[in-house]
Amino acid sequence: MTVPYRRVVRRLAVPLAMALLLPGCSFFGASANENERIVLVDYHYDQFANMFARYFPNHLTVRQGDTAVFRQAWNGEAHTVTFGTMIDTIGKPVWAYLDKDQQAPQDVLNGTAQAAQAIPFMVGQDNVVHQNGAQPCYLDGGIPPTDPNTPCPKRAQPAFTGRQVFYSSGFIPYQGTDRDNTFRVPIASNAAPGTYHFICLFHGPGMNGSLTVVAKGAAIPSQADVNAKAQAQIDQFARPLASTFNDAKKGRYPVKLNAPYKFVFAGYGSPAEQDVHGYGSVSEFLPKKVDIRVGDTLRWLVVADQHNMAFHVPSYFPEFSVAKDGTVTWNPQAVGPVASVALPQSQNSGPGPPPKEVTPQITDGGTYDGSHFISSGLGGGGGADIGYALTFTKPGTYAYACLIHPQMVGTVIVH
Repeated sequence: MTVPYRRVVRRLAVPLAMALLLPGCSFFGASANENERIVLVDYHYDQFANMFARYFPNHLTVRQGDTAVFRQAWNGEAHTVTFGTMIDTIGKPVWAYLDKDQQAPQDVLNGTAQAAQAIPFMVGQDNVVHQNGAQPCYLDGGIPPTDPNTPCPKRAQPAFTGRQVFYSSGFIPYQGTDRDNTFRVPIASNAAPGTYHFICLFHGPGMNGSLTVVAKGAAIPSQADVNAKAQAQIDQFARPLASTFNDAKKGRYPVKLNAPYKFVFAGYGSPAEQDVHGYGSVSEFLPKKVDIRVGDTLRWLVVADQHNMAFHVPSYFPEFSVAKDGTVTWNPQAVGPVASVALPQSQNSGPGPPPKEVTPQITDGGTYDGSHFISSGLGGGGGADIGYALTFTKPGTYAYACLIHPQMVGTVIVH
């Protein structure tokens, strides 16, 4: 799930990792034509459920008159693709480092984080969707509305010139596994040659990339070259998360608990959270299946990212909805508690990995008999200090899930 921007600001250098992608992989869809180049937004790893707030590859070159196609995976994470002179100007000190795969000094990160407060992000610190960031926005001049409830003026998407102040997809909605979940950026024939940066308005400047526009007719990398670059970046980012996940499956968890009981671990992050491009996490419950007895209390520890634990989930459960007028809403039941007590946010969500030893703050969700929808609500955030507990009162086999990460599922068997 998302990390509200307040925390993302403090994590501009958090890691991201991912997985197996073969050049020409079907996720790119049909091969791009000569005038298109495709970038992946997030990605599905085949060895574990995941969240990768990352563009693959993070740099693309196109020509005047071409089209840049941003194709997203859907794993519950919302994304945008947002360009504009506003983005280039605010992030300029950091982009100079990121473009060279270098770590920006902390004072540069701090200055950029402060300047970025002027950007209309998709979700506020109150977990409320802000329409000025969630809806598409194409501005030739001025600034986006400062009122979070006021979207940009509606207009047809123009070609990208490199001169627009703000050029944003807004929330890219999930359109189904058999449909094209994309944001297409047509490059104007008179676009100014140069390099332009883009970010995600859900995850903040930590999820960023760059687009270089060159003259019409110039030679540029083929789609096969782009795929190979994406492959290399995915492999690089996959390694630390895959290692952490494999260790966790063997009982070697990333944190030591100062607690006299066992936990189900919810989510995992990389032990070396120092990547300059973005961040990611494993969206899994471990162990995935738990056997307990009637009257036992099961506890979960939220290790990385934000998660919730929900049982008896309704068959249709949209996380985000887009109304006919374009208004984007977040299902309050996906974020808040349902028939339970709310989970708090982590108090240790600064930069770097979670502490090696934690004394978890446990929220008692009460008792559960398997008869109704119940959810802990969204909590955690990377500090590995937030826990949730339920006491089971009736025998049965109970499937549960994180409502924000639909591939994140587990089973409790009560004897």
